[in-house]
Amino acid sequence: MRKDWKSNLHFASYTVRGNLLFLTALWLLSLVMVNPTGNFPLNDDWSYGLAVKQLVESGEFRPTGWTSMPLITQALWGYLFCLPFGFSFETLRLSTLTLSLLGIFGSYYLIRELHPSRLLALVVSLIVAFNPIYYALSTTFMTDVPFTAIAIVAAIFFVRHLKQSSRVDWIIGTLFCIAATLTRQLALAIPIAFAVAFILKNRFSIRHTILAIAPALLCISALLLFQYWLTSTGRLPALYNAQSKNLLNALESPGIVFKVIGNTFLAMLYMGWFLLPMLILNMKEVFEAVRNNTGLRLALIIATLIFLTLAIFAWFSGFHIPSPHQGNTIHTAGIGTLTLRDTYFLKPEFQLHQDQSLFGTLSLHDTYFLQLPHVTALPLSFWVLMTIAALIGTTILTLVLLLTVKKLFSTSSDKNNSDQAITCFVLLSVAIYMIPLVIGGFLDRYLVPVIPLVAAGVASLSARLPALPDTQSLSRYATPTFIIALFVALTICGTHDYFAWNKARWTALNELTQSKLASPGDVDGGFEFNGLNLYDPEFRTTRDKSWWWVHNDTYLLTFGAVQGYSIVKEYPYKKWMPPSDASVYILQKNSHNFR
Repeated sequence: MRKDWKSNLHFASYTVRGNLLFLTALWLLSLVMVNPTGNFPLNDDWSYGLAVKQLVESGEFRPTGWTSMPLITQALWGYLFCLPFGFSFETLRLSTLTLSLLGIFGSYYLIRELHPSRLLALVVSLIVAFNPIYYALSTTFMTDVPFTAIAIVAAIFFVRHLKQSSRVDWIIGTLFCIAATLTRQLALAIPIAFAVAFILKNRFSIRHTILAIAPALLCISALLLFQYWLTSTGRLPALYNAQSKNLLNALESPGIVFKVIGNTFLAMLYMGWFLLPMLILNMKEVFEAVRNNTGLRLALIIATLIFLTLAIFAWFSGFHIPSPHQGNTIHTAGIGTLTLRDTYFLKPEFQLHQDQSLFGTLSLHDTYFLQLPHVTALPLSFWVLMTIAALIGTTILTLVLLLTVKKLFSTSSDKNNSDQAITCFVLLSVAIYMIPLVIGGFLDRYLVPVIPLVAAGVASLSARLPALPDTQSLSRYATPTFIIALFVALTICGTHDYFAWNKARWTALNELTQSKLASPGDVDGGFEFNGLNLYDPEFRTTRDKSWWWVHNDTYLLTFGAVQGYSIVKEYPYKKWMPPSDASVYILQKNSHNFR
């Protein structure tokens, strides 16, 4: 018996290593195909990169004004990579890719803490690794992926503590929570949820209350001390409190209830889409559990009617996949923000950048964006199918949440019942994290940290559902595998195209500025170019230019022709989605002669 136990343990560890090696090999192969190279910033990471550059050159942490989070954990992480390699955006990209792989492994171990199936853990890891937002942001120095990876590790150790009451797990979980909070403030959701789950498991006592709330108090204290240091030393970024102001403005706005409902529906839609392979795996058990409960059947019928009504209304209101309301990383043409004047779009009601101290009396949608159809959108039929898939996933996810609430309230809550506390912890972390987002509005990339936590909640519930006879059948994994393969293809092709056009863009801009035909002040090269070269917290935009620190738009970089400009030079690149030739262009205002 003892020999068999050791043999099984050895086989299990071998299988885990095999799964992790498979994940690593597939992930590395995909990066070779995408080839995410080039010493240039992407999206907001020009700002975060400049903070690391300052740290490398002067030893001081001075974030730019275009920073709305603490950032210090990520800046120090990037600094460590720059010590041997020197500062570059490629080096910073490598630092994010390292944390991205940690997040993928962390997702695997988080599910293994909650569910016995190694195949389910592998499915969730693939879902996280090749989520189009997580993957694309892994190739940048944006904060989303590092924050997610650190938060996952913190969640693993808190789950372990709720299972085993290990002091070491409590300490490590708290330390990672502090690191996550000093990356982005919303990490506070994790220790707050842990406090509730800990009390739920252990009951009230002075000792238990201290152990429960200490991680949250330590994280809040670290955040407040860091903010005090930034303020007292004159380093507090201009946009540091922008999200808080946005949230307060949203609470005071008319129709806040309808906005919250719409944002909640859209967040559920994205989660249903992202987690569809896993949700399909649990579909049989979930529907069987609902079928055997009259109350849940009635709730399902009512919820379905409401859901279908909302779905029809939402589609015609623009709440679909990808949503123009929350689109940032995923858009109708693929993956990666189109940060050029002719194609840029951000929903008018998203108020983050409409701070009067930055843009005077102008709001973001008052500035001059052309929104020209220069980038070919994927067929509407493709996005209709994606939305249908998301609706299916959302329906299953809604059932899972109904079952979870039922089990949380019906399970006997004795001191040793850690399952109840763990499920409460992971799902309450999601709920607390999402509250400010559904109130104030969010971009699609803000949902990245939620993906592994929602998956953990589903795994925690499904581990306690009665297994059906065909649970172990490999044929059950055929549909999820096919869907994951589609996600892998979409993600690789979309991220490849994102880098392809950015490489062409920066080749064009470097040629233009290095040849002394123009200085950066004469060019609207897109958000990243003008931010990197011309960021000024006191800048005032005008209605006839992009809001991103454009002094003179004598030269313009675009995906196509623009009225009032002449094409100076074309820079072609290859697209994979769909396979085609495309170009970016340097344009010059007609009122100026090309020198």
